Amino acid sequence: MLRFIIGWEEFMWKSSVDTEVSVDKLMKLNRCDQTSRMRAPHGIIIIALLLMAMACFGGAGAFAEEKSKSEKDYISKENIQKIEQMILEKTNAEREKRGIKSLKSSPALQSLAQQHTRDMCSTQILKHESDSFPKGRRKLEERRELVNVRLIGENIAFRTFDTIDKWARQIMQGWMASKGHRKNILNPKFQYIGVGVVPCSKRLVYTTQVFAGSAGKHE
Repeated sequence: MLRFIIGWEEFMWKSSVDTEVSVDKLMKLNRCDQTSRMRAPHGIIIIALLLMAMACFGGAGAFAEEKSKSEKDYISKENIQKIEQMILEKTNAEREKRGIKSLKSSPALQSLAQQHTRDMCSTQILKHESDSFPKGRRKLEERRELVNVRLIGENIAFRTFDTIDKWARQIMQGWMASKGHRKNILNPKFQYIGVGVVPCSKRLVYTTQVFAGSAGKHE
């Protein structure tokens, strides 16, 4: 979150400087000269200039707000769902190669995975546990209790987004190359899975896999 806020402030500062220049140019336009030649009362001229400045600053602010929104809109909801499904399929493909039963998708685990991914995105912290996460979700044990399962595992990752196929493939390759992540993916005791994918600022996409021995329950 800190990096995003700093970036936003820098953007706003640059916009403010540009706006001041634009207002200065507007004051030199013929329309402004004509207004002064009409001998309008001084107060009216000041009010007009203030309104012009407010419009420019407001436009810059709206543009900054639109920019901050669009930063996370580079992947459609449909493509996010596709990526989540691809990760599920690739996970099961690795299990099937080794004769391990495929995992079933669980709505409760899916919701939990998506929530933890949002927490990591909003704090810009790639961790299983952190005091920066919301109360009640700071530790894996707390999250386990939320879905009421006895056995739980979790894989997390982030990567800069390019294409949905490449992103999902490289995330899975990274997990399979890591002993701990690979162990979760291939654990025969896990029977259910939830996958969460959340696009964040600067085209960085976070993801979480939640594994469990049972489907769990929705909050």
